[in-house]
Amino acid sequence: MLGSIMVLEMHYQRIIVFIAIVGSVPFVAGCNKKPLLVRRAVIPTATPSSSFPTPPPPSYPWDSHSPPPSASPSPYPTVLPSPTPSEVPSPSPTELPSPSPSVFPTPFPTPLASPFSGTLDPTFGDNGVTFAFGPSRARANALAMQFDGKIIAAGYSLGTTYYSFAVARFNENGSLDSTFGTGGMVKTSITAYNALASAVAIQSDGKIVVAGSSSNGTYNTFGIARYNPNGTLDTTFNTDGKRESVFGDLGSVASALAVQSDGRILAVGETSSSASATGSDFAMARYNLDGSNDTSFGVGGKVTTDLGTIDDRAYDVVVQADGKILLAGQRGAGAFALVRYNPNGSLDNSFGASGIVTTTIKENNYAYAVALQADSKIVLAGWVGDLTNTVRSSALARYHTDGILDDSFGFGGTTTTTNAIGADPVRSVRAMKLQNDGKIIVAGSLLTAAGDFYIALARYLPNGAIDTGFGVGGLSTTVIGKTSVATCLAIQEDGKIIVGGIGIRAGSPETAFTLVRYLP
Repeated sequence: MLGSIMVLEMHYQRIIVFIAIVGSVPFVAGCNKKPLLVRRAVIPTATPSSSFPTPPPPSYPWDSHSPPPSASPSPYPTVLPSPTPSEVPSPSPTELPSPSPSVFPTPFPTPLASPFSGTLDPTFGDNGVTFAFGPSRARANALAMQFDGKIIAAGYSLGTTYYSFAVARFNENGSLDSTFGTGGMVKTSITAYNALASAVAIQSDGKIVVAGSSSNGTYNTFGIARYNPNGTLDTTFNTDGKRESVFGDLGSVASALAVQSDGRILAVGETSSSASATGSDFAMARYNLDGSNDTSFGVGGKVTTDLGTIDDRAYDVVVQADGKILLAGQRGAGAFALVRYNPNGSLDNSFGASGIVTTTIKENNYAYAVALQADSKIVLAGWVGDLTNTVRSSALARYHTDGILDDSFGFGGTTTTTNAIGADPVRSVRAMKLQNDGKIIVAGSLLTAAGDFYIALARYLPNGAIDTGFGVGGLSTTVIGKTSVATCLAIQEDGKIIVGGIGIRAGSPETAFTLVRYLP
């Protein structure tokens, strides 16, 4: 028998978890969302957009895949278009649970006699959950661990009119660190308009670098800010601690960030130009320690790569020990994309086809995260779907150092898991980390039959099989106020797993920065 489906039903919180079994090995399929109206993924057409659409309400992890909107002055974020207000209604206060420990339930019917892997860590925050910046349409998009164990989270928060970069620092127990900014939090406007942070990294000197998108009043640009360890802007970086980088005349968005071993800063994402016939392209900028463009990199410190399809987008970056740079994302909607560059920004011809590797698992393929194993093999995580996106699955792929799929992983180098992280994986795998033992953690969201959104984690063994010792059959879920989505994750030195994203505090209809910690 090639495969079968095993269904576990847990009536507590009305959760139904499906575990797909392929052969004799069970697999459970980490973030982007009908009593809540849903906007399905938009499959790019063959004609590139001439401009980005006017920005609608805030972009949340269940957004569809569309080009970043224009930067016209607006009180809404200008990263990726989101459903109209009627499509993503805010839950009314009456829908929210009362402020008690049950606000943060685990997916298990009864309390466990002893903690085990994948359960909430009761020593962190309030029964494993902590907040910042809410309720004001705030969202955590990135996490980084300081050397002293403190946790940095970056994202955005709505002010009076516009969104700002939002950075919070938490103590190891989940409380806000009062020595950072104001009460543990800092908000920064790059220009007079919207600024939304998508990535964060910590330098060896403890300074904090944040990247995302910034509106200049006409279009979006890469936005970068650097902070001192106490949360003040670092004026040794571009004189005021922040800067923009302009790529295409139709807008650019930075999605990921890395600090090289020499201290130079890489920001990567996508850009679109009226001069391009294929929509958005991979984009990358490198900065010197003082924030100036690194002119030894690409052209004037910038690199763009057209993969030859409509709307190519880079979502994650990792720097190899030899200084080569790996970008992961999507080649249109048709393939996982993995591109490797030499340290000077030129394509690495020893990798794949002239530096580019694409992997088609199904008709639609989106890779959101990349990681390097200790043996230098490369792991991608994302989601895949058929032509109409009727059947969607979370997906992992692993490659040798030359870009060839590693057939010792999963089935021929890839593994897909339907109905694991998310019944609708367009809002699924958005983050991935590798444990010291080689196991793979992915995080995202799960949409229940009742229309609730749960933070969801799955853990895989090094060979691509689901780790049934994690959570329930390899899956762990948490709901925070009916709507909770994971966008990022980090692993502490002691192995505990921290997930960042959004959740709704009891008594509030708006989202807040949300961090959740799980036992390893």
